[in-house]
Amino acid sequence: MPQRQPPTTTPIETSPVKINPCSKCDDDSVCVPVDGGRDTICLSQVFPASAPQRTIQCPIIEDREAMVVDTSGYKIGSTGRLNCRHGYIGPTKTMNITCLSTGNWSQNTIDCEIISCGNPEADDTKTVQFTAVTFGSTAVYSCRPGFSGTGDRSSVCQENGSWRTPNLTCTLISCGDPEADDTKTVQFTAVTFGSTAVYSCRRGFSGTGDRSSVCQENGSWRTPNLTCTLMSCGDPEADDTKNVQFTAVTFGSTAMYFCRPGFSGTGDRSSVCQENGSWSTPNLTCTLISCGDPEADDTKTVQFTAVTFGSTAVYSCRRGFSGTGDRSSVCQENGSWRTPNLTCTLISCGDPEADNTKTVQFTAVTFGSTAMYSCRPGFNGTGDGSSLCKENGAWSTPSLTCTQQSFPPTVSCDNPVGDDTKTVEFNEVTVGSGAHYSCISGYTETGDGTSVCQESGSWSNPNLVCAQRQFPPPVSCDNPGGDDTQTIKFDDVTIGSRAHYSCISGYSETGDGTSVCQEDGSWSTNSLVCTPTTGFIDPGSSSEICPILDSTDTMDVNVNGYTVQSMAKLRCKEGYKNTMDTMDMVKTTCLSTGEWEPYRIECVLEI
Repeated sequence: MPQRQPPTTTPIETSPVKINPCSKCDDDSVCVPVDGGRDTICLSQVFPASAPQRTIQCPIIEDREAMVVDTSGYKIGSTGRLNCRHGYIGPTKTMNITCLSTGNWSQNTIDCEIISCGNPEADDTKTVQFTAVTFGSTAVYSCRPGFSGTGDRSSVCQENGSWRTPNLTCTLISCGDPEADDTKTVQFTAVTFGSTAVYSCRRGFSGTGDRSSVCQENGSWRTPNLTCTLMSCGDPEADDTKNVQFTAVTFGSTAMYFCRPGFSGTGDRSSVCQENGSWSTPNLTCTLISCGDPEADDTKTVQFTAVTFGSTAVYSCRRGFSGTGDRSSVCQENGSWRTPNLTCTLISCGDPEADNTKTVQFTAVTFGSTAMYSCRPGFNGTGDGSSLCKENGAWSTPSLTCTQQSFPPTVSCDNPVGDDTKTVEFNEVTVGSGAHYSCISGYTETGDGTSVCQESGSWSNPNLVCAQRQFPPPVSCDNPGGDDTQTIKFDDVTIGSRAHYSCISGYSETGDGTSVCQEDGSWSTNSLVCTPTTGFIDPGSSSEICPILDSTDTMDVNVNGYTVQSMAKLRCKEGYKNTMDTMDMVKTTCLSTGEWEPYRIECVLEI
């Protein structure tokens, strides 16, 4: 309805006074003070002549997007209603309001929210599309692929907050039974949309192309791409171990297989042309003649990857032996290995020689033997006097240097003595004997404390300096450490505790392996030397004692070392299998004899 505009009014300015409530004034009257504020009267739009007239009214409440207003007027006491628009909902459907004597409405707004139906739902046969979910919005339903539909597809968001149920019915499409011509048969389990029928060629026919047909959305079966032609198996094939004989290649024909010369056979020799256009696999197994593992005497080692006819084994001389002649042996057709022409002879370095400043002592001259050089009387020596018979048949050069003395040699030295800061330990006082100086408690050591009885009859000066401690001594040492050729045993790490070093298997020991936890918190140096018993090139320069294993075209090798107890893993490469063992990966360990633990692996191409 059109809304009235209130008349223009002019406010009357008055001083605030304390008055009694005008409870008896009617809606069109105004309560004003009289008699100096001691009383009040009700005036009905009556004002002094000197003052402009005014009427007290409530403001107009405008309609809003979600709310409409209905009022009886705007005077004091007028009533009205605030209503949510159609499609909106508030805390109450209608809110009654009153124009108060203050000129304000008792309520000027109501919270109205548009009705929402939430996302529409669809069953397994339908899909739904929508852009909004508020009152009056429309959702459109469609049948899923494979279903045909009848009825109204639309649904509307209603005032009660729910979607109107669409009248759409979706029915699964059916293609009926698939058909097959005289060359084919067909198998199927269902005829509804998406179902698959599988075609096969009849006996005596071979097929090419796609065998399947699918029930389509238009209610028809897709035509299969299978072509069935009268069957032929073609010529039967034979691998490198067999020959084959045949007279025909049509369905039901028979071919006979025979092992080639050099192969022995077991099993059924026949093959039949089958319905699928292929020859049945003959049960004939043709096996290469096997020579068994090749043998090697005490002077040789042998490596091989197979023991069948035509396989090759390679012989090598053991460490300490030199070889001449052909190293290979071949597995022959008669099942035996051809004898290799390799002759292995124990390496000899001959007697070691000494110049006129030295003498030499030795007990053997074969590979690995040791000779000890010493200076002749009248000569002083420095360096190591040991020499080793090497794999090349020559003695290693000792580092001993003998220098002529300028005075006659003596038989022995006096007992060595320490000073106020050192103690000395010794066993003998003959020429060449050693004494070891150590700092007393409360002093730290710098330098070497070794002294040697010289042919001059005097002890060499030790290079040991003892400095008084400036801090409290430690009460223990760290755990003792060693190299990878030694093992360590110790019970404690307190001052004075002892650790004992030993050589691992495959190494020989020389010197004392005892080490003592000293007052400075360090372990004393032991004199233990671990020398490989076999497999070294120069003394102490290598501890590789087993032959090197390399990967091949058919086999991968992973080795963690060549010392005693080292391990190697041998695995057939992808596409190859081990015919000598059930496992495609085998392990072997380096033995103290300088040989790998026997292993069996032959990698052949999988067929």
